[in-house]
Parts: sequence; C-alpha cells; structure tokens
Amino acid sequence: VPPTREDALASFMFRIIAEHIEWQKGSVPEAERELQLYLAVYRTLLKADIARLRSRVFFLYHPQWKKTQSDEYARTVADDLDQVITTVDGQVKHPIAEQLSRQVGRYAVLFNVLFDVAAKEPDEFLSLAADTNSLDSAVKKAASARIKKFSSRKRNRVFRAIAFLFFTKMLLAIAIELPYDLLVSHTTTMLPLVVNVIFPPFLLAAIALTSGVSLKHVKEIQKGVRAIVYHSGELKLIFKVKKPWSQGTLAVVFAVLYVATFLVTFGLIGGLLLTLGFNAVSMIIFLLFLSLVTFFGIRIRQSCKEVIVPSSRGSIIGSLIDIFTLPILRAGRWISLRTPRINVFLFFMDFIIEAPFKMAIEVIESWLAFVREKKEEV
Repeated sequence: VPPTREDALASFMFRIIAEHIEWQKGSVPEAERELQLYLAVYRTLLKADIARLRSRVFFLYHPQWKKTQSDEYARTVADDLDQVITTVDGQVKHPIAEQLSRQVGRYAVLFNVLFDVAAKEPDEFLSLAADTNSLDSAVKKAASARIKKFSSRKRNRVFRAIAFLFFTKMLLAIAIELPYDLLVSHTTTMLPLVVNVIFPPFLLAAIALTSGVSLKHVKEIQKGVRAIVYHSGELKLIFKVKKPWSQGTLAVVFAVLYVATFLVTFGLIGGLLLTLGFNAVSMIIFLLFLSLVTFFGIRIRQSCKEVIVPSSRGSIIGSLIDIFTLPILRAGRWISLRTPRINVFLFFMDFIIEAPFKMAIEVIESWLAFVREKKEEV
C-alpha cells in the first residue's frame, strides 16, 4: 500500500522549497542539488528512515524497476550491484545531508498544517485558499490543534519520565549510596542522598516543561502558509555549507578551548558537590544523571520544533549559557549512545532494580493470596 498522500505532500513541499531556495555558489554541485533537497524533505516532513530513503533513490535511478518483469533487466542491476549500492548510499549519506535537513526541517510544520487544512475540507479548500482571512482562520485552528495535541503528549511523556527518575534514584540511594556511606565512608550524610534523589526529576521538569508555545508561533505559521499559498517572497532559504573548524591552527585553538570548558564546567560542579559533602560514589551518580537528564530534557524541549517555525536568532546570554552547558550535553549524548552497546544500565536495571522489584511484587501477591485464602476459611 504505497503512501500516496504522504508522497504527494512531500513532492509539493519539494517544489515549493525548490522555488524559494537560493544555493550559495560552490556549496553543492548542481547535478546533486535537487536530489539532496528531495531527500531532505523526506527526512524532515515524513521522518523517513534510511531504508525508505534508499528505496526512493534507487527508484529514481531505476524507474523501470517497478514497470518491467524482465529477468534480463534484473540481472543487469544485479551484475552492477556494488556500484548501485555505492551510488545510492553516496546520495543518502551525502556530506551536506544533515545541514540541509536541519534548514529544510524548519518549514515542515507549514506543510503539515496546510495538509491538515486541506484534508479537513478537501472540496472547499480552493475557495478557502482564495480568501486570506478564511485561510488564516483555518490555519490558526489547525496549528492550535497540533500544538494542543503535542503539548499534551509532551506533558505525559515528561511526567512519566519524572516518575521513573524519582523511583530509580530512590532505589539507587538504597542499593548503592546508603550502603557505601555505611560500609566504606562510615558516615551518613543525608544532604547528598536527598539532592541525588530530588534534583534529577526537578531538573528534567525545569528544562522540558518551560518550553511554551505562544500565539506568536501561530502567527509565524500563518505567515509562512500565506507565503506558500500565494507564492510571496517571504519564504526564502539560503543554503551554504558551513565552514569546517576541524582544520588548521584555529582548529587546535578551538579544541583546547573546548576541552577547557569541559574542565571548568565539571570542575566547578565537582567543587560544589565536595563542599556539600558528596563522596566519590555520590558525585559519579550525580554527574551521570545530570548529563543524561540534561541531554534528554533538551531533546524533549527541542521537539517543539515539530509544531512551530523555530527562530534562527540567538542572544548573548543564551550563547554564554550554551558554552558552559555544552560539555554536559555532549557527555549525556555520549553516554546515551554508548550504554546500549555496553548494556551496563540494562544489567543494573535487570539485576539490581527489576529483579528485586519483581520479587517484592511476587511476595506481596503471595501474601495477599494467603490472606484471601485465610479469609475464605473463616
């Protein structure tokens, strides 16, 4: 069952963006521009995975594959399969793919909202689009509905994560931190235990739940949809490949400064924890959860880009905060990407937390069954 409507929407977005994009000279070879833009639309608008992207590129290079039943043609492709794979993956994993997708993705919400308006009133859409006020009103309703649904889903997601974090930290405190204090440090300082239990859920809530969507964002969507429908010049995308900083003397200077921000950030946090009476184990657990919670909180916060047109403008204060929070984010990303391979957390959750938890539930259920049995005897 081919996704006809989704493919039509992607083709529409591709045509509109192609009309409004301005390629900086030398950024991308002309022969590859349309294909890379097409793939960027599929990545951002339809959230296409690598398998779907590969199939799209393959069919673009071999359109007759679906039309012919010829074994000879199949053998021709099979004989040249290595080159076919190299060509397809070369386009799917193009060096500019990520940059272009980020820029194109800023406009995906406009086409999703326009799709919602057209899908709700398909027969009246053309007449509705002919009147600016009617179109604005319909877009406002559709955008508000998307924002409301997204906000509800995000809230539920954050509350579940907060509950899980609080429960996990309580178990960690009982299973690791408290025994370490009693058996190794021979002291019991409650402040580190309380901070380690309360701080991660509070931090996640502070990061993820403070990203509100206001009426200003709806107006930006209305403005963007008008630019699409009426072909105004307000929708313009200039694409240029960003200069790599991983070359030359400047790269060495930036690398040193980057390492310095790591040392300063984690050094200041470590110094603060020592003054609060944290021991080595408590500090490791605090920094581990600080990195992971900050990373996932920012990921949840940035997910609001699905329902708004994100602004490319920044502030000086925001940039300074980014400099010193980036090490924490990078550490959280590094841990989240590698723990599935190491399976340390899965081991920990299974044997230290989940197994005792299951055992406790089983004991409770057995006790309740025993009580019911005794009650029936009475």
